[in-house]
Amino acid sequence: MRTLRIILFSLFGLLALVSLVAFGYYRSMEPRERAEFWYQYRKGRLQGDTQRQWFMGQAIKADPTFAQAYMQKSIAPTKRGDFATGMLLLNQAVDLEPVTYLGYRGYVKLYMLHDYKGALADYHRLDSLTPSFRDAPWSEDIYHVIGLAYMQLGDDANAMKYLDLADDPEAMGWVDDQVYLYRGMVQVRQGNYAVAITEFKKSIEANHFSDQYFHLAQAYFQVDSLPQGCTMLAEGQAQMAAGYVRSNAYYELPGQVYSSDFQELAAKYCGKE
Repeated sequence: MRTLRIILFSLFGLLALVSLVAFGYYRSMEPRERAEFWYQYRKGRLQGDTQRQWFMGQAIKADPTFAQAYMQKSIAPTKRGDFATGMLLLNQAVDLEPVTYLGYRGYVKLYMLHDYKGALADYHRLDSLTPSFRDAPWSEDIYHVIGLAYMQLGDDANAMKYLDLADDPEAMGWVDDQVYLYRGMVQVRQGNYAVAITEFKKSIEANHFSDQYFHLAQAYFQVDSLPQGCTMLAEGQAQMAAGYVRSNAYYELPGQVYSSDFQELAAKYCGKE
């Protein structure tokens, strides 16, 4: 029994010594090093995990200028719909590193908050801060999302101006098929159905999603091309059945269509559901 006590006492003593050394080493770190020490422990944990959020909080506490921790901590509440908490954190990240995080804040405002004017303010500010660089916030060409924000505001002239700028494969190496889709939607709103049909066809040439066929069908119906419209509806329904549906788990996309939309349009123009 006495031997066991000696072993346990020795182990506790060793543990205390190791803890003191570790604490001394931590105390010797610079604030950013301490923040990064906590930040690394987020790896392997799901967004929203209590421990992950706690580690982000410790990183911020260690270095209140560590923008990345604010941004990462903002993601979970934003995805849960707690936008007040998420934006409070994200705003601090933007204040610290605007070039790095303005694009993400614009994305949240555009797609989740539907704060189109706020999104435009962020995107235009980001564009002005990087005059010699073509930004792609959250992997979308900046002129694409600026054009989309204007479209959602009903400002068709500026929507077309920026969506046209986004139609530049040399600038980014690609053109998102949604650039043509949104240009087509603007043209439909303007009553330019023939132009809209051309845009929707360009979108389909670049990709194959059910929403593209739906909007093309709508344009055909507007010019009394019922056979073509019904054919496009059928193709769109086939694409939807095959899983080619553009969607997001956290928000509804602009121009997103559902199975019921196809059924209603087919019943109206094609005599079937």
